Amino acid sequence: MVASTQNTVWRRLHRDDSGEQAMEVLMILTFGVLPMIGAAWLLEDVIREYVTFGQIFITSPFF
Repeated sequence: MVASTQNTVWRRLHRDDSGEQAMEVLMILTFGVLPMIGAAWLLEDVIREYVTFGQIFITSPFF
């Protein structure tokens, strides 16, 4: 049972439909990765402040 499921998954991952796969990758990039990069770019100053604060907090003698 496990072997047949693995075969099915393997066939699904490696079937020859590069166009569909390319579209999936494009969708993931468009709706997954790019918004995160955009948010990081917009919140760059806030993130930098938090990182600096974190470094100060970690290296403080009171910690």
